[in-house]
Parts: sequence; structure tokens; C-alpha cells
Amino acid sequence: MTFLFILDLIGTLAFAISGAQEGAYKKLDFIGAFFLAFVTAMGGGIIRDSILGEPSATFLNPWYLYIVIFGASLSFLIPKRIEKHWKTILIFDALGLAVFTVIGTTKSLQMGLGPVQSIVLGMITGVGGGIIRDVLANEIPAILRKELYASIALPGALLYFILQSYFSFAIAAGISILFICIVRIIAIQKKLALPKYMNL
Repeated sequence: MTFLFILDLIGTLAFAISGAQEGAYKKLDFIGAFFLAFVTAMGGGIIRDSILGEPSATFLNPWYLYIVIFGASLSFLIPKRIEKHWKTILIFDALGLAVFTVIGTTKSLQMGLGPVQSIVLGMITGVGGGIIRDVLANEIPAILRKELYASIALPGALLYFILQSYFSFAIAAGISILFICIVRIIAIQKKLALPKYMNL
């Protein structure tokens, strides 16, 4: 297994858990929670691969499905108290956002896309699964709320693009993932947000 593939599985697991936890919170049955875990974990990658015109790895490698099943099953063992529920979702969502943003940027660059396109597609990969999860769970997607979400993925993708020119993939990816996770968690704890749109 390459480091890129392992990283992809880590992101898949993180988003699968956050999706299944959302399903558990909404009192869905196991099938419903599994489906939410699947679309959360796979959504961003499928959108990215569709834009790139590539067959999605989701349907080519069974490991992704195994990881989703494992993550969905594991989430049922996590305490369901509401205050813990949100912390669990936010932590795993931050990790999934960070990993998939880096993965999306990397694969876009490998496909020969330019810096701007790769950075934007990296952001789309990071936020895509969370958007689908929130819509299906009847929540306003995080990207549309005042909290920082896409506005963290975008500079994170930019940071990775800069670092990968000077350092190995492992170092560039590690620093970028850490940056996105830390900033996302701090933004949640401190309730940092972009200004609201005011209709003048």
C-alpha cells in the first residue's frame, strides 16, 4: 500500500464515522446510517473523479467499502449523548476534510491540472461528502453556515500546493492536514466565522 492510498483510507474512515454518527443522531436504522456513512465518505471523491473524467476508485477497490462498513459499525459503539455526539462528528469531520482536501489536490495535480484548478478541486473533494451528508440529514450544509469550513479547506489546499514543491509528499501532506484540522477545531471552539451576508 502506498502512503497516498493509506491516507485516502484514513479520510474515508473519518468521514464514514462522522456520517454514521449523524445517522445515529437522527435515529436512522443501521442501513440508513450506513448509507449516510457511505455518501459522506465517498461523495467528495466521486465528485472529483467525475470532474476529472476518471472511474472512481470507490467502485474499483473493495477496501473503501470495507472501511465504510467498519466505520459505520464502529460508530454504534461510540456514546450517543448529544454533547458528545457533536464533538465526535466535528473531530472526525475535521480529519476527513483535511485528508480529502490534500488527496483531491494531489490527484488533480497528477492529472495535469493547473495550480488554481487543483486547489479548487481539492477543496471540493474535502467538502463534497459533508455537503451530501448534511442535505440528506436535513441540515444546512456546513459550507453554507457562518462557521469556517470551505474557507479553511481552500488555504489548506494552497498550503499543500506550496509545500509539495519543496518537501516530500509525506511532509507536505502531514503539515497541511495538521493545519486544516487545528484551524477547523479552533474555529469551532472559538466560534470563529466569516461575516454574514447583509442584504442592503
